[in-house]
Order: sequence, then structure tokens, then C-alpha cells
Amino acid sequence: MSKIKKVCGKVIEVNGNKVVVSVVQFAGCSHCESRDTCAVASGKSFQVELVTDKAVKVGDVVELYMMKREIYKNGFLAYILPVVALMFGAIIGSYIDKNFGNGYIAPLLSLLFLAIYFVGLRYYIRNKEVNYKINKII
Repeated sequence: MSKIKKVCGKVIEVNGNKVVVSVVQFAGCSHCESRDTCAVASGKSFQVELVTDKAVKVGDVVELYMMKREIYKNGFLAYILPVVALMFGAIIGSYIDKNFGNGYIAPLLSLLFLAIYFVGLRYYIRNKEVNYKINKII
């Protein structure tokens, strides 16, 4: 399976096979259109906790990667499914409006379905493990 190199970071904590890596900047930040508003590109760091079988120690600089499949899945969850939820709510709301309503149900139901989707997505993301893997110790 193909992998995409994403970030380099510094190991700040090791607890058995769990590692916390502080990531400062993505490799592709210089070409990104959102680099001026992005917290990562502005030099602010964020932390990634992951499980590894590599022998790393605090202070090591590591290269992290994520599988293409995960990147596509995350994009689908962030960009495609919200539109599907919005359209699904609009279709059901339109049907209800046509038979029983006054024209306000379709947009309200669309927004309700979208809100329910994002609440569910937030719950899913909270309980999901980070899918970064350590490629190599630099």
C-alpha cells in the first residue's frame, strides 16, 4: 500500500510503545493556499500521540506518514458526507413541505441533518486513534 510522507516532528514523550510527537510544520506548507491562516504553517506546533514499535527516545526527530487510504477516508468524511447529509435532509424536507408544510421545513431539516452529522463526526473523531506512523528517525 502506498504511503504519503506528511510531517516531521520531535519526540517529546515516550511511554512504552506510545509516543507523543510535537509537529511544527507540514512538508507541503510552502505550496498550500491556506498557509497564512493555518496554525501549522505559522510555526505553531501541535501534538500527535501514536503507537510505534520503533525504538525512539525523547528528542529524536522523526518523519511521520499517513496511508493514502486514510487521507482519502478523512477527505470523504470532511467534504463529501456533509453534502450528502445536507441533500438528504433537503430531499426529506422537500417531501414533507410538499405534503404538509409551508416551505420552511426543507431548509431547516437540511441544517438539522448537517448538525447531526457534525455532532456524530466529532464523536467519531474523538474516539478514533491517530493513523500517523513513524517512517524513520532522522
